[in-house]
Amino acid sequence: MRPPTPEVGLVSKAAYLSPEIAAAERSKLWPRVWLHAAAADLVARPGQFVTVRLGGATEVLVIRGDDGEVRAFHNVCQHRGRRLVDDASGQLRTLRCPLHHWQWNLDGGLARVPERASFGALAEGDVRLPALACASWNGQVFVHLGQPEQTLAEWLAPATEALEPYDLADYALVDQKTFELPCNWKTVADLFNEAYHVPAVHPYLLGSVDETTVVTTLHGPHAEQTFELGRPGPHVSPTEVTEALEELLKSNGADPAKLEGDARRGPALLREALRARGLTALSDAALTMGRSWFLFPSQTLNVYPMSAMLHRHRPHPTDPERTSFDQLTFTRIGAGEPRPTPRISTHARPSDEGDTGRVTEDDLAQVIAVQAGMRSPGFEGPRLGRHERAILHMHATLDAYLATPPLQGGIPSGR
Repeated sequence: MRPPTPEVGLVSKAAYLSPEIAAAERSKLWPRVWLHAAAADLVARPGQFVTVRLGGATEVLVIRGDDGEVRAFHNVCQHRGRRLVDDASGQLRTLRCPLHHWQWNLDGGLARVPERASFGALAEGDVRLPALACASWNGQVFVHLGQPEQTLAEWLAPATEALEPYDLADYALVDQKTFELPCNWKTVADLFNEAYHVPAVHPYLLGSVDETTVVTTLHGPHAEQTFELGRPGPHVSPTEVTEALEELLKSNGADPAKLEGDARRGPALLREALRARGLTALSDAALTMGRSWFLFPSQTLNVYPMSAMLHRHRPHPTDPERTSFDQLTFTRIGAGEPRPTPRISTHARPSDEGDTGRVTEDDLAQVIAVQAGMRSPGFEGPRLGRHERAILHMHATLDAYLATPPLQGGIPSGR
């Protein structure tokens, strides 16, 4: 049994720079964990699909079949190894390889081969696309790149229990943005795994979030952080009404004018507005609480009474100093309301065209600067305090995975 995570500790900067550690992650980490692959809203109808690169070099195709089942496959044609589907999302009636038009059914079976007889036994029998373990949770699709030792339900059990009152399946995807960043995936994950940076990087939030109320709880490989909303932190006057507080109230259906110049009324107004919107399953405390779940190893799920945001940190196939960062934004929809058509976009930098959001733009600017600093010979690695214990827990858990023998074959490096 692994010893408990200490409250303070050091992390070697090699974790963020080393090609050897990145290779070890490909063989010892990514084939052993469940990874978020798609919001179910993107594969709601038969033929709807999503493609995503996971674990560095594994191209994954998630698609809903004609029978209504969501499946995941390696996104590669079994003829010559060409990527089968190039688009990031869309809808198809069949899966046809662009190179020679080998055609596959939505359940992965081989449907048609031009001049099939010329292949003899190679195109006969049960030739199929290689399937991956695939399971859904609260409107989210996860895949496993190896042989799961736990079901998805077992893997996510702590989060499932804590988030059950939120009815996350009622949260619809409205926007998905991908950013290609010049930093290690853990550099990004670290920042989204602590609130210690909020006063320095996001001082404009301090009138609506009390960062001193953060409570970190470790759950197996995962971690949860909770914090109070609708009230100023100690860096702001307890009565000062800030723009951030007014925006928080308006976004949840409350009238900021009812504050009457006193921010201390914020939590009560927030609860009143959310109750009026029919949120009866959540406790009074939950109505003024944010919950941030770090789902090991590379997902951060932030949940609020009326919205949620999922961050995915996906490593590059070969370069430890590059990552794909995804931000998925969800909103709660009422009974009978139509689910919106999500906006999907890819950006080369944090402030590319499109409304990224000030908080995310500021965060991503910081992680790029952190990665640049990692290369300095004057820096040995992060010194983590108790406010950053969730980060330390992530690295300790990662170290435990890397200390095990690799799975036979692992995940190819993509070189």
